[in-house]
Amino acid sequence: MKLKTTLLIIISCLVLSFVNLQTPVRSSSSNEIRTVKITRLHHAKLKMIRQKGWSVYNRPFSLHSKAVLNTRQLHGQLVKPTTKATHDHQIYYRIIHRSRVYGWVNARCLATPRQYILPYQYYSQLYPLWAPEACEATSLKIGLSAKGLANDVGLMYIVDHMPESSNSNKGFSGNPYKDNSGFYYWWNLIKHGFNSIFSQTIYPKPLAKYARHYDPDARNITDAKKAKLIQEVKHGNPVVFVGSFQMIDTNSSYHILTLVGYKKGHFLVADPYRYLGQRHRIFWVKTTRFMKIFDNQLRGRRAVAL
Repeated sequence: MKLKTTLLIIISCLVLSFVNLQTPVRSSSSNEIRTVKITRLHHAKLKMIRQKGWSVYNRPFSLHSKAVLNTRQLHGQLVKPTTKATHDHQIYYRIIHRSRVYGWVNARCLATPRQYILPYQYYSQLYPLWAPEACEATSLKIGLSAKGLANDVGLMYIVDHMPESSNSNKGFSGNPYKDNSGFYYWWNLIKHGFNSIFSQTIYPKPLAKYARHYDPDARNITDAKKAKLIQEVKHGNPVVFVGSFQMIDTNSSYHILTLVGYKKGHFLVADPYRYLGQRHRIFWVKTTRFMKIFDNQLRGRRAVAL
């Protein structure tokens, strides 16, 4: 008896799932029932709003659809399709931007962009908050901003609540508010060797775990190849990674930055170790140079995708 009941429940769930995927709505011209195929897009790339004057609807292919927005307000912006609705060769996409759901737009309004620049907000670890050793937390904050997350959480909070440990595999080791550059940097280098440069940090595994407090999709992608990094950006995912200050090709710099864009042959990088008015806070770097620095064995190809 219990077995029959269980089988009936499973069959019912399967039927309901099929019904949900095939959503019937009435045609505006008759009482005929038409079927709309709904497909959830789990790995869609970003698209650009290329046309003005089109309506964004609260639902697709329905007599009860209402225009909630005009594409004029989104023109040129990158959006992410999350769901696809198809009927009679017409396609609508449900789009989001920085985690905000805008609604459904005709597929003809969307285009594949030539370059991908995520909608980040820049934060400095030097001003107004002086945290010269908090490049990990600041880069994380920049990355979260590109997805519209943790907007109500200040940088100081993210710095102060990062897990701490004498072991970088478990948490941040060091004092984020103590300046170890200049004389202190070279003193540690002479006294303790190159390993001392890389010891005051937090590695990707605990950083990804901490990032999931704000973004449940955060994950460790250490050892990522160039194609993987490009894929993450094209899908709207910023990457917090280990590189060097200003992405200068050197073995004596261990610095955390944020990957926020891509165009053919170049990555767009945000360096948190700059004042708000300084140049080169955000800059393009050739992918060949980027990968040479990222692949350096002293840095370990460490990265977290958000």
